[in-house]
Amino acid sequence: MDVEKEKRRIARLEQKQKSLAGNIYDAEKELIKHSGRPRVSDHAVIRYLERVHGVNIQALRDQMLTDNDVKMIKFGCSKIKKKGCYLVIENQVVVTVL
Repeated sequence: MDVEKEKRRIARLEQKQKSLAGNIYDAEKELIKHSGRPRVSDHAVIRYLERVHGVNIQALRDQMLTDNDVKMIKFGCSKIKKKGCYLVIENQVVVTVL
């Protein structure tokens, strides 16, 4: 695989991720306007868990996605059965847990 090509692909995906995060932020602002009650974003919950409760988010990520899982995703797997749950993968990103 061409390393430069892969770097460009990763850069495009990172840019898309930033754009989608911005869209989510905008949608959350609109939701707050119409709901009448402020809410706590998922990002804030994660930071709260890290900073207040000392939860190591990276350790959780590592536990969720083993080296074997990475291989399965690279081969195109879109759902991985784990102990007590399933990881749902889209475009090589775990998007939810069922």
